[in-house]
Amino acid sequence: MTRPASRSATPPATEQRPVRHVREHERRVASCTACQLHASRTRAVPGEGPMDAKLVLVGLAPRRQEDLKGVAFAGGARNVLDNAMLAAGIDPAGVRITSLVRCRPPEDRSPTRDEVATCAPHLTTELDLMEPEVIVSFGAFATAVLCGRPVTIEQIAGYRLAIRRGVTLIPTYHPVDAVRGVPQAAAALRRDLVAAKAVLDGRLRTGAEVLEELRSDEVVGS
Repeated sequence: MTRPASRSATPPATEQRPVRHVREHERRVASCTACQLHASRTRAVPGEGPMDAKLVLVGLAPRRQEDLKGVAFAGGARNVLDNAMLAAGIDPAGVRITSLVRCRPPEDRSPTRDEVATCAPHLTTELDLMEPEVIVSFGAFATAVLCGRPVTIEQIAGYRLAIRRGVTLIPTYHPVDAVRGVPQAAAALRRDLVAAKAVLDGRLRTGAEVLEELRSDEVVGS
C-alpha cells in the first residue's frame, strides 16, 4: 500500500518566494534613503493590509500622524475612510492602503515631482506583488500619476478607468478633504467605494469594459 506523501513542515520554495519578496519590499521602504525626505521622517510607511487584497487604496504621502505611527492613514481621515468603507460593504481588514510617497514631507506639504518619481518604484513593486483588480486613488495628484496624465478630481471622480494589466482605477476625493469640510468630498468618497465594491463583485463593468464599449461606440458612429 502506497502511503500518501507527507506534507513537509517547510513550504516549497514557490510558496515561500512571495512572502520573501513582500518582506524584502517592506525592508527596502523602511530603510530607503533615495531622497531627502528620509532625513526628516520619524519612520517610513510601507503600507498596510493584506498583500493578496484585490482592492488597493492609494493616497499621496504620510502626514504627521501617519509619520508618528507608521500607518497609511490615521486620525480623522482614517475614521472617515473606515466609515465610508463600511457603508460600502467593504471590510477594511481586507483592503491594502498605501501611498505614492512613503516618507512625510516637512510641514505636510505636497511632495515634489522629483520626490514622487524617486519613490515610484516602491508602489510599482507593491502593485506587481499584489496584482489587484481595483485601485481607488485619493486626490488629483495620486490619480494623475497612476493614469499618466494631468487631471482635476472634480471632473474625474467616480470614473472607471483602465490602467496597467486591466486594473480598474477609480479616482475619488481624499478623506482629508472630507475632514476639511469640502462639500462633495464625503458623499463622493462613499459613492466611489460603493462602485469599487460593485466592480469587484461583478455588478459593475470594469474600466477595461467601459473603454471597450466607448471604442465600439466610436467605430459605430464613424
